[in-house]
Amino acid sequence: MKFFRYLMLALAVVFVANSASAQNREVVTWKVKTEHVKDDVFRITFDVDIIDGYHIYDLGPYEMGPIATSFTFEANPNIELVGGVKPVKPVEREHDDVWGFEVGYFYGKTSFTQDVRLKSERATLKGEIEWQACDDMSCMPPGDYEFSVQLVRVAPAAGAATPPAAATGTGTTGTTAAAPPVAVAVSDNANEATGATEEDAVVEEVTVSAADDFETAGGHEEERKGLWGKIITAIIWGFVSLVTPCVFPMVPITVAFFLKGGENKALARFRASAFGFFIIVLYTLPIFVITIVAELMGGASGAAGMFNWLGTHWLPNIIFFIIFLVFAAAFFGAFEITLPGSIVNKTDAKADKKGLVGVFFLALTLVLISFSCTAPIVGNVIVDATTTSTTWWEPVVVMLFYAVAFAIPFTLLAFVPSLLDKMKSGSWMNSVKVSIGFVEVVLAFKFLMIIDQAYGLNLMSREFNVAIWIACGLLWSLYLLGVYKTKYDSDLPYVGPLRLTFAITVMVITLWMIPGLWGAPLKPLSGYLQPMTAQSFTVASAEELREMQFTGGGGSSDPMRFDGRINPLTGQPPRFSTVERMKSPIGFPAFFDVEEATEFALHVNKPLFIDITGVACVNCREVEQNVWTDPRVRQLLREEFVMVCVYMDIKYEMPERYWMTMPDGRVLKRLDRINVEWARTNFGTVGMPEYIMLDPRDGSMLGPKRAWTKDIQGYANWLQAGLDLFRSR
Repeated sequence: MKFFRYLMLALAVVFVANSASAQNREVVTWKVKTEHVKDDVFRITFDVDIIDGYHIYDLGPYEMGPIATSFTFEANPNIELVGGVKPVKPVEREHDDVWGFEVGYFYGKTSFTQDVRLKSERATLKGEIEWQACDDMSCMPPGDYEFSVQLVRVAPAAGAATPPAAATGTGTTGTTAAAPPVAVAVSDNANEATGATEEDAVVEEVTVSAADDFETAGGHEEERKGLWGKIITAIIWGFVSLVTPCVFPMVPITVAFFLKGGENKALARFRASAFGFFIIVLYTLPIFVITIVAELMGGASGAAGMFNWLGTHWLPNIIFFIIFLVFAAAFFGAFEITLPGSIVNKTDAKADKKGLVGVFFLALTLVLISFSCTAPIVGNVIVDATTTSTTWWEPVVVMLFYAVAFAIPFTLLAFVPSLLDKMKSGSWMNSVKVSIGFVEVVLAFKFLMIIDQAYGLNLMSREFNVAIWIACGLLWSLYLLGVYKTKYDSDLPYVGPLRLTFAITVMVITLWMIPGLWGAPLKPLSGYLQPMTAQSFTVASAEELREMQFTGGGGSSDPMRFDGRINPLTGQPPRFSTVERMKSPIGFPAFFDVEEATEFALHVNKPLFIDITGVACVNCREVEQNVWTDPRVRQLLREEFVMVCVYMDIKYEMPERYWMTMPDGRVLKRLDRINVEWARTNFGTVGMPEYIMLDPRDGSMLGPKRAWTKDIQGYANWLQAGLDLFRSR
């Protein structure tokens, strides 16, 4: 038995040692360098290296959102900032369901630049970078890095057409001789440590560590999910295109073309397969050429930069808005969008040739004839793919899947011609066309929403956009039920079962959207609606009504019942509760100071629940919204524990009596830095979220720590085990 005890002890020591070494694992590394641009203008480059599985946020800014990467420069009369900080590569943008709006991320290696103008012979540029690193499980506390670089005026080089580039260092504090007379960046601190001269370029590096508990991989998981979402949407649109009035009648005609005669069925099927292949090429090749040209002309970020411009600038979004409304009007029967007849006729004439050339022109004829129906659909696929892409190949892949879905039935029917007997045209095709028109209307207003949000106009409230969706949904369902008809509709003697099913589906979805007028989140539509902050009117949610019942209007008569507003021991609001953005999770009264919470927990004889959290912590919100709302978890947290929220990312200057002096003499004055050091010292963690149960009587932990999770039952069992341990002591 002793052997096993010693073995377990040894394993525990190894585990602790590994965890300690993991604390020093580099997560984010910054390097600063400079180069001369022209005259007295210099470019400061901030290179950042983020380990796999983690990301930092873009420059924002975000109101009530994640912590954006920010650059602050100390005022210096001898240095003038030229423009603002710019990322070198495009931001990877995704809609975040927790925040309710689109958020930008940086993964791997990237750089930021800031141009400055030197007004004297030499000057020192000082500043600070702040950021937050997160992975799929947790977020690190906000990191900060104070930099200091010295700029030296460039003496004109005789006979030099352009000044040479500044040398850059490698390694942690590596130095490389610069090529005079170019100005170089010199770190004041590094100079003192290494004795480097002002002609030496010293590159600074700063790292942030993560606890091993939260080591994850696959930081691009959300990006992959976003791409697959676009692909699935494109496939759906590809099949929808087949049943439009311009395309559906062409199916039996083109398939019969390959099967006529029947002398050589193998050859006919080969030509039919080639026909499908040419359709795919005709839809995919144009977008491929456009992206390649943009990539070659714009360098490594050319296409991605173009797509980013398409997605954020007001001009393309206005154009897309108008185009989509025009397409919708055409689908409603206001007019027909057609290509010049001469083009179609010439192409159709060449389709009569034998061999693959004739097959190609037959495919081209189909594409041109179906243009009036497929153009709006293809336009929607292209716009969705390009405006949300950060790589040049994404739109090509998405369009490829659309084209495959569109072309496969033609080839399939050529192989199984008996299926043609079951395909019948009819007035239902115009119903499909009108239905697509309603979809085009709601999608059109998405582009106006982008302009409104990107430029801070605040002209479109969230409920206005929801109202448009509801109006289109009601009109669509009434149309399917035959209450009214459009220009090219035939009389509807009765509503068939399939049409009735679609009508009911549309009506149910529309009725489900109605609470969105008063602030319901409507999460499945979050990518097409404004964030909740754009909601101008919101009624109290069920969660808030339960909280009102808990804290007043018939609440408990227990004088020691903590309602989140007043500490019964002091008769005052909880300490720091007035700090901006310092809020407890809805429905969970909480303290914000561990000392105050401990005093109250001792008085009411309850264990302490420490919520290490952050305002910009997405995973914290996920646990609160998806796990804490479970009835058992909610009851345990509210009734059996005293909660204290320890915020790791609120930059609040604390009163002097709360300052913390570090062993190296540094004095921590800000709330976020003090809390980070407190969590690191006491629990060996700096990740968010982190949940800890403590016995307030002796400060001992009531079980292991717990981090981000979706396991509701496991979380409830963990809370119950900690509570049972507290009661057994």
